[in-house]
Amino acid sequence: MGRGAGMSASPFTPLPGEAFGLWRVVGLVCFPEPKRERTVPCLCACGTQRLLRVRSLCNGRTKSCGCTKNASAYRANCVRLPGDETTISTDLPKPCSHCKQGKNASAFRKDRTKFDGLDCTCKECRIAKARLVERSCDRLASYRQKAKAWVQQNRDRKRAYTAKYAKTLREARGNFTTAEWNALCASFGGMCACCGEKKRVTVDHILPLSMGGSNDIANIQPLCQSCNSAKGRRCIDYRAVKGESR
Repeated sequence: MGRGAGMSASPFTPLPGEAFGLWRVVGLVCFPEPKRERTVPCLCACGTQRLLRVRSLCNGRTKSCGCTKNASAYRANCVRLPGDETTISTDLPKPCSHCKQGKNASAFRKDRTKFDGLDCTCKECRIAKARLVERSCDRLASYRQKAKAWVQQNRDRKRAYTAKYAKTLREARGNFTTAEWNALCASFGGMCACCGEKKRVTVDHILPLSMGGSNDIANIQPLCQSCNSAKGRRCIDYRAVKGESR
């Protein structure tokens, strides 16, 4: 085990493996340019790795990455540093990352990837989230059934809408190839240009064809079905937003 803050052989030269609070030194001290403080790479007990100032580390000003702010009593007694076999206390309450309530260890699932061997979210919150996802899937299935029933009851209106869109597409200026569309999707990493999620994308015209937009690749952006429907007939260029975020 490493020495505590201020107990190292040299106050301003922490050695790899020494522990300062929840921090453990994992590298050598960096010697920067003159008039700059020395830093050293450290690993917190929760798995966070940062480059810390040597002076702040040795004088005890920093003892953790902030993971002890809301649960200092629990985490101070349930620390498992890499390579150590520290006994985990199950008597102290562990805060749930979702509901923020302190609960016993029996209320959490086991997770070997976490420093205390327990999941961050309690079982009740996990079950509630699963039920919410299930209800969302049920609503989506109900919506699809209603849409399918509407199409069956309004075949003439659906056929007229499809024919109108096909006519507008034929009369539009420009055209694009499959290779151009695949290259455009690849530039976004297969993700939606609006929400950024990796879903099945559809062709969206930045300036709608009904408003005089062209069918050229310069007027096309990949959007998922939900974002495409939410955009509607508005003229929004999400490709420009993506370029500004880079």
